[in-house]
Amino acid sequence: MTDNTTVEYRVVEGELISVSDGDTANFVAKGMDWVQHLPEKGKPNSKGGYLRLRFQGIDTPELHYPPPRSTFIDLAAKRRGVPLFPLPMVMYEQPMGKEAGDALKALTGFDNLDVRYVPAFVLTRGADGYGRLIAYILLAQDVDNLVHNTSIPVSEELLKRTLNYKMLANGMAYYTGYGRMPPEHRHTFIGQSNNARKHERGIWNSKVAPDPKAPFSLVDEGSLGRKGQLILPKLFRRCIAYQFAVNADDYRGNLTHWMQRTRLVPGAENTDLVHVRHQTEPVPFDELIRCDGQTIQLLEDPVNMLFLEAPRSAFPDPVPTDDEDDGQDAPIV
Repeated sequence: MTDNTTVEYRVVEGELISVSDGDTANFVAKGMDWVQHLPEKGKPNSKGGYLRLRFQGIDTPELHYPPPRSTFIDLAAKRRGVPLFPLPMVMYEQPMGKEAGDALKALTGFDNLDVRYVPAFVLTRGADGYGRLIAYILLAQDVDNLVHNTSIPVSEELLKRTLNYKMLANGMAYYTGYGRMPPEHRHTFIGQSNNARKHERGIWNSKVAPDPKAPFSLVDEGSLGRKGQLILPKLFRRCIAYQFAVNADDYRGNLTHWMQRTRLVPGAENTDLVHVRHQTEPVPFDELIRCDGQTIQLLEDPVNMLFLEAPRSAFPDPVPTDDEDDGQDAPIV
C-alpha cells in the first residue's frame, strides 16, 4: 500500500450500544448486507445481534483483562491426559484502564446513564480471526456525507474525526500499527501519538507512567495491576498469560522463554512478528523484550513497531461473543 486513496473501507451505519473499555465497543449494524462487500476475508461475528468492534490503530490500558489459557497449557494438559480446570473469574486492570474507559464513554456520550444507544458509522475492511470487526468509528453527529454500504477512501481529514484518533489525541491510547493499516494512516496516528506524548497527556503524564521502554519488575500479577506500573498493553497481556502459566502449569522459564515456546506451537506460527523501523526483516515480539531475572524491559518504542497480522490458520474457530464477559473471548493480541 503506497497511496491511501486506493485503499477503500466499507461504510456501515448503525448504533453503538455499549463501551467496555478504552478501545472496545459493541455495535448494532443497519442490516448485514454489507458483509458481502468487505474487501478482506473474514466474516464478523454477529451472534447475539451485535458486533464487537476492535479499534484500528490504537490500544488502551486494560480495564478487565481475563487470565487467558494459553495453547501451551492446553497442550500440556493433553500430554498429561488430565482435564482442564475452569478458568478463575479474575479480571486484571492496568493503571489508567478505568480512565481510558471513562474517556471513551465521554467521547461517545455513554458517560450519561440515560444514553442507551449512539448513532455511529463504522469504516472497516474486515474482521480479525476471532470475528471482531477491525474498524475506525465515527459518531454520526460528526459526519454528514457517509452512505451506508458504500466503499470510500479514508482521507486524513476524515481519519481525524474518528474516535480512534481522538483517543490518541487525548493521550488515552497507545498507537498500535498493523500491516493492514495504510501507511498514510499510520503516519497520521504516529504524529498524534507523539504530540500527546510531547504534552504529557493521559498515559504520557510523567507523574502517571514512565517511558514505555523503562524496566519494570514482574514479581506477580500485582506488579502490573491498578497500583503497579503501566506498561504497553500488548506486553501486559503476555505478562499476565505468563504468570497464569507459572501458577497453573508450574512453568519455570522466564517470560521470553515462555513467549518463544508458545509461538512455536503448531498452528501459531508468525502470530507475533514485528517490523521495527529501519530494520529490513521482521522479528518475533519476544526478541524485543529483555529479561534479567524478574526485571523486564521493552527494547523498542511502540511507534517504531509494526505488527504483522496472524495468518487465519493460526486462529481457532471464532468464539461467540457475550456482552457480559467483557473480553473473555478475546485472544492475546
